[in-house]
Amino acid sequence: MSPSKPNRTEVRQQQTRLRLREAAYDLMSTQGVDATTILQITDAADIGFGTFYNYATSKEALAQEVLDCVIHNLGERNDRITELIGETDPVRIVANSVRFVMTEMTTNPVFRWWVARIDLLVDRMRVGFGPFGLRDIDRAVAADRYSLIAGEPLYAWSHLVWLMAAAGHDIVRGIHPPGHERAAAEAVLRVMGVDHATAHAACTTQLPPAPPVPIDWSFEIADSD
Repeated sequence: MSPSKPNRTEVRQQQTRLRLREAAYDLMSTQGVDATTILQITDAADIGFGTFYNYATSKEALAQEVLDCVIHNLGERNDRITELIGETDPVRIVANSVRFVMTEMTTNPVFRWWVARIDLLVDRMRVGFGPFGLRDIDRAVAADRYSLIAGEPLYAWSHLVWLMAAAGHDIVRGIHPPGHERAAAEAVLRVMGVDHATAHAACTTQLPPAPPVPIDWSFEIADSD
């Protein structure tokens, strides 16, 4: 049985939810999450202040919804980069993906705010990037380019996400300099069982600018529980 068509109220509620997410992203990515107020968000979304709480329990909860949509968008944009440069080597595809995501993580104010909450960020990245990352790991294993600990893709994926998040956290805090993304990507590949020379070579190519892909503000990531 096909799903029932949403009624006018449901359509209007969904449109309001999308406006809130987009308005929050525009403000948070410009001035940061902490400096953005609920009133600014509701004004930009053209809704009443009190209406906000019909859609989100807090600004932080809305910021998580925004991050989920951004994570999915990054996965799509990364796939587009792979297509544009015609990359087929599964090791280089993962190296490029890690560098691309880490660059966004350390420069986008929305991501930078979540980097300070690293345990929560890892949960969202693990689930949100999962369909893209696990697919790329499986391809590398199938091509005999990875040698995973215990042969477990999920175990390897968890380590990959934590390495990215930790390296991004240290860059944001100034422990490592900007540009450390290449070293972090090389470390990820080494953990996946790639030899030193191959891992290093895979992280030295110049990445093209990320192509624009509209963010799908209706996207929902399942809870990681």
